[in-house]
Amino acid sequence: MAAAGGYTDICGGAVTAVETGTEVVTGTDCAWTVTYTFSVLDACGNILTGQTYTHTGSDLTAPTLTGVPFAGTTGTNACMANAATAAPFSGASAILGYTDNCGAAVSATLTGTSVAGTNCSWTVTYTFTILDECLNSLPGQTYANTGSDQTAPTGASTAGSVGTNSCMATAGGLFAFDAVVAAGGYTDNCLGSVTAVETGTEVVTGTDCAWTVTYTFSVQDACGNILPGQTYTHTGSDQTAPTGASTAGSVGTNSCMATAGGLFAFDAVAAAGGYTDNCLGSVTAVETGTEVVTGTDCAWTVTYTFSVQDACGNVSGQTYSTGSDQTAPTASTAGSVGTNSCMARREDVCFDAVSSRRIYR
Repeated sequence: MAAAGGYTDICGGAVTAVETGTEVVTGTDCAWTVTYTFSVLDACGNILTGQTYTHTGSDLTAPTLTGVPFAGTTGTNACMANAATAAPFSGASAILGYTDNCGAAVSATLTGTSVAGTNCSWTVTYTFTILDECLNSLPGQTYANTGSDQTAPTGASTAGSVGTNSCMATAGGLFAFDAVVAAGGYTDNCLGSVTAVETGTEVVTGTDCAWTVTYTFSVQDACGNILPGQTYTHTGSDQTAPTGASTAGSVGTNSCMATAGGLFAFDAVAAAGGYTDNCLGSVTAVETGTEVVTGTDCAWTVTYTFSVQDACGNVSGQTYSTGSDQTAPTASTAGSVGTNSCMARREDVCFDAVSSRRIYR
């Protein structure tokens, strides 16, 4: 009936429309046309052929969520500042669960990004619009990715010391674990603070001459990410020379100065006597110069110069000495016989100290 509308018969009679071909649909979902071909006849059978009319239209329906939408990603390792970069928007994931009423493909367009939380637990929320191929839109759709900082601190401790003067037995008591100093040299990838926690007791190894005090600890960031098995050390040694005074040497030896030097030899054992090592180790004496004889026959000294050293080679320079002449003169050959003089004239006899004779005058 609609097709015949607009047509008239010259005799004023009724006209009818007769379809002469199948409907023809052309175009796309976004702009289509349906064409009908027909003839118009009057009551006498007169025919007007090759007439057409059309319907046009398009898909005007937005996509809809008909399935399960994308839930977002979890467990991404990143600082909050890098959340959107580490867990970016995915258009391919965003369209999951959405369909077009015409069965065509849909697409997602990002319209907003927001990040909330902390480095230890962040959420990046993406807002997007779903479009079909005709650009019918379903706005205000969202999904979220979550993550956190999961990276342990990195670096190496700058703590510890070298060259401490101490015996090994007392080295451990000189130090205590210093958490603040131990954490120095370590950084967090998210630029947060780091802390050091001692994980073992201090260990002292070595000898008095080279000892090490070792501390074992872990370093962790604000999110509890741990870098285990870190260490720092204090090193040192006994650097104190032996102390004391030698008990070697002698006094009162009866000898002329000329022969005094040959009476003695350096006695390393006796020389070391009277000296002690602060670490209670053994000490030894080593002669460092030739014997020196000084003085006179009546009071001479033989001096030995030596060093006293402990097991670590710490050296103290020392001396000891000995001796003097205590021998009375021996019998003299001086004097004379047969001197002609009265006894009463003995005062005329003088004592000669050189020859030990009396000289008579």
